[in-house]
Amino acid sequence: WTVVLVICVCCLACQWLFKRHDPFGPNADCRVQPGMGRSELIAHVNANVGRVRGWTNTSAKILGTGIPVGEVGASVAVAGPRNVRIIVKKPITGGIAADLGSNDREFWFWVADQDQQEVIACNHEDVAYAAGRMPIPFEPDWLMEALGVIPLDEQEIDYVYERPGGRFVEFHSSRVSPRGKPVVKRVTVDRCLGVVTEHALLDSHGHIIAQASLSQFVQI
Repeated sequence: WTVVLVICVCCLACQWLFKRHDPFGPNADCRVQPGMGRSELIAHVNANVGRVRGWTNTSAKILGTGIPVGEVGASVAVAGPRNVRIIVKKPITGGIAADLGSNDREFWFWVADQDQQEVIACNHEDVAYAAGRMPIPFEPDWLMEALGVIPLDEQEIDYVYERPGGRFVEFHSSRVSPRGKPVVKRVTVDRCLGVVTEHALLDSHGHIIAQASLSQFVQI
């Protein structure tokens, strides 16, 4: 019993130490001064973004309307400012259900099980023209922002909302969708840790068009 007690105490101590020293864990000390202003906070976030040239994930999950199983597997590879490729897998067979991406010149997408099997591509400067003929809800560049490889632009922020409690702050930017409709881009920042926890795109009624939640940060 003494051995069991010692092991239990040591395990609890290890868990406490791990949480205590995890720089982004629930018990981590604040990495940003509480009174830091908007410009300083954005500069801190952008400094973090500048350290990430690119990343990849071969076990991503995608949720969306029209997916009967709720979520599907995917692989994501991204490098700023415009290089990204997302391959969506079929839920049962594991084959390729969709392939979409972007490079410096153009963006493209291909969807399986369609009448036309061509890869549809478009130059970045022609996104407004393409939106009139294809269902493009947001610009490809906005996806790169959500993937964390493009810094925040303080000049385009026109509204700041401090959530109750003072830990989270939202930066709102008014934009126009490729189809000419007004939308709002919302970026949520954790004031304590100095990281972006959410990117969201909202329509004129406040409904979410697209959303990316960020967590499990690591120090590099």
